Amino acid sequence: MSNTNNKDKELFNTGVVRKFAEIVSKNNLTEIEYSVGDVKLTVRRDAPTMSGAGVSMPMASAPAVAQPQTSPLAPVVVDPSDEVLENHPGAIHSPMVGVAYLSSDPDTPDFVKVGDSVEKGQTICLIEAMKVFNPIVAPNNGTVTKIAIESGSPLEFDQVIMIIE
Repeated sequence: MSNTNNKDKELFNTGVVRKFAEIVSKNNLTEIEYSVGDVKLTVRRDAPTMSGAGVSMPMASAPAVAQPQTSPLAPVVVDPSDEVLENHPGAIHSPMVGVAYLSSDPDTPDFVKVGDSVEKGQTICLIEAMKVFNPIVAPNNGTVTKIAIESGSPLEFDQVIMIIE
């Protein structure tokens, strides 16, 4: 066995796998993937069911995570699984799994609100993935007609973030 293979195995020891499982659980994610060279690690858990049944995850159990309560000033949240929303021509989809933020920090106003006009390239939200904040920008000029996420909520790949018409 080569030295590189030993190093790759060391990268994914039990402690590393547990740390990734903790990240998945703590951030209410369903999956996280990491690779180094030819070695790939995927930690996945089942999504919570409508009945509120427990969540299971290989190698570690994930405690149930309470959903944040919506404040009266929070944007209207639309069910992103709604087929009309998914197929809308102005739908902006998440390019990654992560945690969505509508502002750069809790003390600043949201990047955009429903009714705001946006320009192509304007930041509309941030997605935190692996401790990196990735700006999501408007792909074209238009008006924000729906916001389908809450700040601090987990996002899946290709989930609708908002509608810009």
